[in-house]
Amino acid sequence: MANMTKTTKTKKAPAAPVTTWADLLAATRYELVTAFNAFLSMVVAIQNDWFHERGGCDNCGGVGGTMEHYTLDYIHGEWTECSKCGGKDKGRVQGFVRLSGNLSNNVELIGDWMRFMKSELLETYDEYRDALVRVGIMEREDEENRRIAVGKRVRVVKGRKVPIGTEGFCIWVASPYHTTDRIGVKDDTGAVHWTNRDNCEVIKATGEQRARFEQEREAYRLKRALERTQEVRR
Repeated sequence: MANMTKTTKTKKAPAAPVTTWADLLAATRYELVTAFNAFLSMVVAIQNDWFHERGGCDNCGGVGGTMEHYTLDYIHGEWTECSKCGGKDKGRVQGFVRLSGNLSNNVELIGDWMRFMKSELLETYDEYRDALVRVGIMEREDEENRRIAVGKRVRVVKGRKVPIGTEGFCIWVASPYHTTDRIGVKDDTGAVHWTNRDNCEVIKATGEQRARFEQEREAYRLKRALERTQEVRR
């Protein structure tokens, strides 16, 4: 009987996920927000300790009372003195900010309190805010760069009708009023391909490609203007 050896198939290692600039920006924002929230939680704890050390009223939060609303629209109401401190706490503990909801709803309030107290942590607070603003600007720029529009060079990356890898300039994009999401792509040979927007990605055009496209577009505009002029004369 022949000696039969059992062969085992080796599993291929999973392909590494493709990391895009958008993914890196999203990860950066997540890390910044997580660190900023931890910092804000620390500041709130300091704020509460500071408030309690000075005998602040927990019931009214140092404002001396509450606004009792008559209706659900929160427009009409009546000021009622605090039942615990009788309104005596109003203004006695300056700088307190009554927080409501999650930290994201109180970012500005916490910053105002830190500025009032001239806190040493204010510089860190401003650094976090500035970093989040910069990330937001980069995210909007990246979104605009990836947005398919007329005049941008694109590459077909999926789909069945247009060969994958086809490159060209976008010459037409369906408006929001259309029921389709198709675009027109004119390749370097002059052929126009029609495909869905999701099948393409924006790529960078060379200077020569951009110059040729602008010349062809300007020639097309002149041709159309001449045709309209001739139609009017008829």
